[in-house]
Amino acid sequence: MPTNQIVAYFVRHGTTLLNEENKFRGPLNPPLDEKGLQDAGKLGAYFQNIDLGDAWSSDTKRAETTAKAILDSKGKSPEITPDLRAWNIGYLAGEKKDEHQDEVGYFQSNPTEDVPNGESLNKFRQRVKPRILQAIHSGWKSGKPSLVVAHSSIIHELGNILHGDHSATLVRPGGVVGVFHNGKHFTAKPLVRPETGDHPYAS
Repeated sequence: MPTNQIVAYFVRHGTTLLNEENKFRGPLNPPLDEKGLQDAGKLGAYFQNIDLGDAWSSDTKRAETTAKAILDSKGKSPEITPDLRAWNIGYLAGEKKDEHQDEVGYFQSNPTEDVPNGESLNKFRQRVKPRILQAIHSGWKSGKPSLVVAHSSIIHELGNILHGDHSATLVRPGGVVGVFHNGKHFTAKPLVRPETGDHPYAS
């Protein structure tokens, strides 16, 4: 396999009304809004000439619709799995981000503590890590990059796994992160709609 080969793409779903209102989504299941459907269409165009291998999607409406826009023209379907749902931030879901950043920060700093009505950061990490690694190794072994369509918290954890920095690979809604293998190591970097700055997992 060539060095610095892309082995996987991690895609953040398009926008929803909650994104536009700057509210936490977490376990909520809103559909894509009009802009989100446009995001999905742009992703379909981006991947049009890319030969993809195995594909996975979160079982939320926003992720499934985004995955469908990418894969339908290829005659492919993703494996739909709840393992790739966003971090369940419990009582904070649907709340305005700028009013609750300290609370999210608390649960990030205390990763063994369950968010009331949700899950701890460590439980989230344990849930998503096997799927993230499965996708990366599937693309590496097959020679065709795999596809994961999910949430910003999954993108955060991808950065944490590969770079020890959860903000290393952030992208805005409709963004794409590529995972590369250079012959020895896996690395990841934003390819479409990068976002800079340190953000909470639940964004």
